[in-house]
Amino acid sequence: MARSSVDDLFRARAAEYGKAVVRRNKKEKTRIIDDLTQDTGYNRKYVIHKLSKMILTYTAKDFMGESVTKAGVRRDGKAGSVGYHRGRPAKYSPLREPLERIWEYFDRISPQRLIKLIRDNITEIAGYKPFRINGQCTQLLMSVSSATVSRLLRRARDKYKIRGVSTTTSPGDSLNKLIDVRVYYSFEDREYAGTFQVDTVCHCGSGEPANCLWTLTLTDIATGFTFIRVLRQKTQRCILEALEDIWNEKPYPILELHIDNGGELKNYGFLQWCNRHGLRVTRSRSYHKNENSFVENKNYSVVRACVGYFRYEQNAYSVMEDLYWDWQWLVNLYYPSVKLLSKERIGARTYKTYDEPLTPYERVMKDTLVPQEDKE
Repeated sequence: MARSSVDDLFRARAAEYGKAVVRRNKKEKTRIIDDLTQDTGYNRKYVIHKLSKMILTYTAKDFMGESVTKAGVRRDGKAGSVGYHRGRPAKYSPLREPLERIWEYFDRISPQRLIKLIRDNITEIAGYKPFRINGQCTQLLMSVSSATVSRLLRRARDKYKIRGVSTTTSPGDSLNKLIDVRVYYSFEDREYAGTFQVDTVCHCGSGEPANCLWTLTLTDIATGFTFIRVLRQKTQRCILEALEDIWNEKPYPILELHIDNGGELKNYGFLQWCNRHGLRVTRSRSYHKNENSFVENKNYSVVRACVGYFRYEQNAYSVMEDLYWDWQWLVNLYYPSVKLLSKERIGARTYKTYDEPLTPYERVMKDTLVPQEDKE
């Protein structure tokens, strides 16, 4: 059969095939495909591909009217937009706006953590009127996956991305021989609570780091339990006062502190304080901030997510102090986080495996080395 005759044959049957697609008439589609396969000798899959491409320029309304019957298919045969959506109908689209409100209310945490938070507190969240959640949405929230939540929140996440730069660490070259270098933590080291990484965050905005407030952050590498304290200055005295306050309220034992090479932490006063409390001290290598990755992550997800990249001066100290007290316990008791279990590199790709989202409080309660009296 000549090529022109084959094209004419496909054009003649494309309108019928389009109507069958819109009506979801499987028997009619099968009959048309069988006829064209027999008449042309083409492979069945190629016939389906060619028919589908020829009907892409029309909407479902066109196929049900007279315009397609009279006009046939698109003359140039190129693909356009189709009004018929193949696949399952959208199920979770009613959740988009409620999820955006919940996500914004809970400080824009990741979808995996948000789903765990919602399901643990579904009664309170569904009953909170500003979220405007009906019975249908409540049922959908209990079955939606984190991947679907991520897709529904894509528009809001692109809109509310926060950006900023804070590189204020000044190197301290003294005490290098007295403090051991620790390059990485094995997965076995991350199993048990008590090892904390320490870092500071500057709230200078885009200006000079003078007369502004700072934040001291401590994060447990095993549980994600995080302490934050506001500092008037990045001085040894302010940092030791904040550390003493954290030591007095710690819910379970602190065994080790890991620091970077900033002079505010790598000094004799800090080392003496650690020796007095029986703590082991380790440090990162210079200019390798990924070796302090656990607390660097919390600098963004806890500190920056709370106060952003603005400049805060001394008159905001009392406000930030009260805010941090409530914020750190909200994060530790209610905000879930995921933990890396394994990492494998195959070719050019790295495959990572994470555990189920749990709050830092839940991870502490599951830790077998935390004394029972501390858990109670």
